[in-house]
Amino acid sequence: MKKLVLPILLILVLFSCKKEKEPNYATDRTMTAKLDGNLWRAVTPDGSVKYGSYLISGESKIGHKINLYLSAVYEGDFILAQTSASHAEYITADDNEGAYTTQNAEGANGVITIKSLNTANHTATGTFHFKAYKTGSYVTKTISNGEFTDMPYTDLAPDASNNIMTAKTNNNQWVGTNVTAFAFMASNQLKVSGTDGLETIELIMPANISSGTYIIDNTQYSGSYVQGVDGFSVVSGSITVSSHNTGTHTLTGSFALETQKISDTSIEVSITEGTFSVVYTSYN
Repeated sequence: MKKLVLPILLILVLFSCKKEKEPNYATDRTMTAKLDGNLWRAVTPDGSVKYGSYLISGESKIGHKINLYLSAVYEGDFILAQTSASHAEYITADDNEGAYTTQNAEGANGVITIKSLNTANHTATGTFHFKAYKTGSYVTKTISNGEFTDMPYTDLAPDASNNIMTAKTNNNQWVGTNVTAFAFMASNQLKVSGTDGLETIELIMPANISSGTYIIDNTQYSGSYVQGVDGFSVVSGSITVSSHNTGTHTLTGSFALETQKISDTSIEVSITEGTFSVVYTSYN
């Protein structure tokens, strides 16, 4: 009888060693879903800002990941489709299998819904479901019954994709293809700049500027112009602010600048009929 005890004990010890240890799931937030009908649960889900999106992400105990990228933060629906600003992805634990995504994938679909925002604690709660395609193929994954609770969030910078800046440089039409605007509250400075890849125009004004016309003085109100690799200084001009909403960070107006090439002041560029309409990002 004693001879049987030892083998039984060994079996019990081996079984207990092989038993997988239960991970420490987050207690302050959750993220769950079904992957093609199979239950999925994130161990330590989180919310963060990445690539200009609000990212809700989680990874299961065996390494399967779900990432939800939202283009903004508000209560409501975010539609997932081939060309949507928001998208979702599923990444398997097998690095060789690749990612499944709704971005730029014909036939992809789904919805992410923020059902409630706790503005005091900065947390979001909601649901999601989507069908994603494996990159470069027609293989799909269906994620259903997705839920997330109390995920931390950070307010995103305003959408600057529709920023506009135009002008004439020596009577030649110029349109900025990349227009940005930033307000630096500590130094009370607001910068609006645009470039088309060859010519760049920048305007500088106080961050608390109100509607009105302001003469370039190269202190509070200034600007610059670059043509290729050549810099030009602004010798005179004006900036007119038509509207400035500090709540929505929107600014519209017009401008005119007279510039001289820094390395050769005999070369001048006259910038006329300038306009701008921007959403700016504010920094303390």
